[in-house]
Amino acid sequence: MLAVQLARQRSAAIAGKASLLACKRHFSDPSKVRQNVFKEVLKTERKQIGLWTGLRNTLVAEMLSHVSGMDWFVIDMEHSPNELNDVLLQLQASQHGAAEPVVRVPWAEPVVVKRVLDLGAQSLIFPWINTPEQAQEAVQ
Repeated sequence: MLAVQLARQRSAAIAGKASLLACKRHFSDPSKVRQNVFKEVLKTERKQIGLWTGLRNTLVAEMLSHVSGMDWFVIDMEHSPNELNDVLLQLQASQHGAAEPVVRVPWAEPVVVKRVLDLGAQSLIFPWINTPEQAQEAVQ
């Protein structure tokens, strides 16, 4: 019973934090670039909670970003039917939410990566990176 009570309190705290952050982002100056809280927290030891979606749906992206209480969610382009236009619409739907949208590109191909960055993605995951050299090449 105590575990259930603690889980409910944590869920309420996360939802409260997400709502506050979403409000702060929603009413922020539209001429400023959105702050990437996800990357800032990665520099600390605080754990983050998130999930993956390949559903190609703006409503799902909006719900995950605005009301799920998650810290991040992945828009998957590698193992889902998400194309560039789908990613753009999902990034727009989650623009003022609390959960950071992270895009997994289908491959570490420079043209695709540049286009995803041009859409406004601030966090990317590169698949099939197995060596330090591949990692270095992917981010150049």
